[in-house]
Amino acid sequence: MIKALFVIVGLVGVTLVAWAGLLPNPYMQAVMSIPPPHPYPFAGVASISAFIVTEVLAAYAIIRPGSFSRSWVRALCAFIIAVGFLVFGFTQVMHAPPYISAYLWWLIGVAGILLVVFLFTAPARLVHGIQSRKHTN
Repeated sequence: MIKALFVIVGLVGVTLVAWAGLLPNPYMQAVMSIPPPHPYPFAGVASISAFIVTEVLAAYAIIRPGSFSRSWVRALCAFIIAVGFLVFGFTQVMHAPPYISAYLWWLIGVAGILLVVFLFTAPARLVHGIQSRKHTN
């Protein structure tokens, strides 16, 4: 079930990027004066889709859902990596085509989900640690 969530999150990201590739590019219209229809950006969409697949695989490898068990450190590491990809993405934003914006919105959502996972697992681990210490004394 958990594996399916990672696959769904990746498919949503790739789908958003592919859909955004169909949108007109405002930079091409306003600055380069190229009227629509614009050619589909196959190379850009493919490279961003590869980033998405890499990010989902990295998050899966770090979190390891089968043995997660309130591991706040793994959730924090996955969140930090997502923020690293966000920093890289924000360097690409100026005059970016719509598929870059779609990627960044997807990545903000993924980073938010990972932050929520961290915020729920860290206190749960703390409470579990306190309870286990009470029982050993």
